[in-house]
Amino acid sequence: MPSTPDPDVCPKCGAAFESDLCVGCELVVAKPVIQEQILDQRLPILVVLFCVMGVLGLPLLWLSPAFRRRTKVILTIVVVIYTGLLATAAWMAGSSAWQSWLEFVNS
Repeated sequence: MPSTPDPDVCPKCGAAFESDLCVGCELVVAKPVIQEQILDQRLPILVVLFCVMGVLGLPLLWLSPAFRRRTKVILTIVVVIYTGLLATAAWMAGSSAWQSWLEFVNS
């Protein structure tokens, strides 16, 4: 079984690090950052769906193992309806603003 390299030792000379700088050869090496997979968490997926991208975030939902299939179907329907309502509201607001602009220009 291959051993994993020590994150506190320089891969070039084997000396210790002071933050991201090697004491021996002064090589700057970024230490690996442990991060969870975004797709494994529910909250980031829901934020993307409802606050950022709407229906464009649906592929993230379907790739995520954090949701069961039934939940994915329900969330897909809700997101499509939610995005449709937002698009309709935006269209109505734009139309109203355009009518107000035309009334202003023609008066």
